Amino acid sequence: MSKTNFAQRFTDYEYSSKREIAEILGPSYVESVWRLTCDYREKYRFPLALKRFDNFPFTVVLTPAIMAHANTAERKMFEYSILYENYRNRESISEDKVLQAYKEEIVKADLLALAHNADLEVGERDIDLMLEPTSLHLKESQIYGYYKA
Repeated sequence: MSKTNFAQRFTDYEYSSKREIAEILGPSYVESVWRLTCDYREKYRFPLALKRFDNFPFTVVLTPAIMAHANTAERKMFEYSILYENYRNRESISEDKVLQAYKEEIVKADLLALAHNADLEVGERDIDLMLEPTSLHLKESQIYGYYKA
């Protein structure tokens, strides 16, 4: 694989840092490949209106491959929003109930991710029990009250 292809690979498919490139290729190639990667990214770098604390603008790199991924994600989100509207209209339920169910799914996903990052063995059933207190003890019900507040 040529060094130019490495620049595309480390931008379009992995968006690797210099350290990550060094881990993959080893120290002998990292400087030249990193320079090519930065040059490749510079062609597709766009400033944002949002500025850092030192008044320099944040930038975003939008290569054709990254834009294709973003467009695919946007289409999927649009399809989900149509499904959401159809579900809500069909079931004739309030938006509050749908929003509450959506928030609970996000909380479940976040709690599972936190447990995984902390190397805890927690399953979906455990999370469900935390969020829906069916047989909680007094102390646990107080914790649940804080969650609901």
